Amino acid sequence: MHRKQTALLGTLLIVGCADLESPDGPPGGSPDEVAPGDTDGRERSARALVVPPTTQAVRYTPPPGCDNGAFCAYEGSSFTGRLLLERQGEWTGSVSNVQSVWNNGVRDPQKDHVQLDYYWQDDGTFGSICIHYNPGPGTFAIDWFPQGVRIVRVHWRGECPE
Repeated sequence: MHRKQTALLGTLLIVGCADLESPDGPPGGSPDEVAPGDTDGRERSARALVVPPTTQAVRYTPPPGCDNGAFCAYEGSSFTGRLLLERQGEWTGSVSNVQSVWNNGVRDPQKDHVQLDYYWQDDGTFGSICIHYNPGPGTFAIDWFPQGVRIVRVHWRGECPE
């Protein structure tokens, strides 16, 4: 008998109002496991915060130092520790050891979402994700752990594809 082994390389916590549409999720913010595969066949785990269903989007208080209209990256999980990056416009560069990000952008049909390009710290796998502005619907905050990521580009854009 053979067993399939899966290496857990990192966990991604995604917070957003799209999670409100998950009727199967338990109430009270318990995590719901999702396991997408990455390009080299190794599996990563993503954990999305499930919020009790509601008909209205709830605007969450942004983390410390993240000004209105900005995209922010923190060295600690759950938006703690040092603020590593705060941008209200396009940015390309390299910021390592990012554990969490928050899009505190303001509603604008052409530039309120962020296309974020990054590399996983542990193995250099490339990733790109579209992040909605707070309060959603959609992902507006992400927590990467235990390894974190290196951010290389913040691109402000219109709606995220579904």
